[in-house]
Order: sequence, then C-alpha cells, then structure tokens
Amino acid sequence: QAPRARLEAERAAVSDAAGALEAQLAGLEEKFVGETAALQATVKGLEGQLKSAVARAEDAEGAVTAHDVRVNALQTRLDAALSGAQASDTRGNALQTRLDAAIKGEAASAK
Repeated sequence: QAPRARLEAERAAVSDAAGALEAQLAGLEEKFVGETAALQATVKGLEGQLKSAVARAEDAEGAVTAHDVRVNALQTRLDAALSGAQASDTRGNALQTRLDAAIKGEAASAK
C-alpha cells in the first residue's frame, strides 16, 4: 500500500503542476491577446498619421509648384521689362530694383 499511496501523491502533484501550468498558459494567452490588440491600435494610429503626413506633403508639393509658376511668370515679366528699359540706364536701373524686390517678396511669402 505504501507504493500505491506514493504513486497517488505523485499523481496528485503532477495534476496540481499541470493545473498551475494551464492557468499560467491561459494568463499568457490573455496577455498576448491584449498586447496584440494594443499593437494593432498603435499601427492603425500610425497609419492615420502617415496618411495625414502624405496628404500634407502633397499639399506642400502643390504649393511649391504653384509658387514656381508664379516665379516663372514674374521672371518672364522681368525679362520683358528689362528689354523695354534698355533705352534708359536710369529708368532701367530703377525698374530692375523694383522687380528684384518683387521677386524677393514672392520668395519670402512662399517660405
């Protein structure tokens, strides 16, 4: 009877250990599910931020393009004005000064 009692005691100890391991595994699974959900929420948030950043970059690119068009138009006007101003150095110098200031103002407004 002693070996049988010892066997029953060992069986009970193994059963208790198995129960403890199952409980620990259940806790780990619950923790994993919670952390996975948190990571998924973080990823969704980061995806939203990325989409917003891309939209802002596209808007900025459009603004730069529009600014380039305005600068090119201003440069064309400057070239035409300089051609007409060649007859008079004084008049040409004054016109050049005004147009340079306009270009600088346009560039400063774009920044």
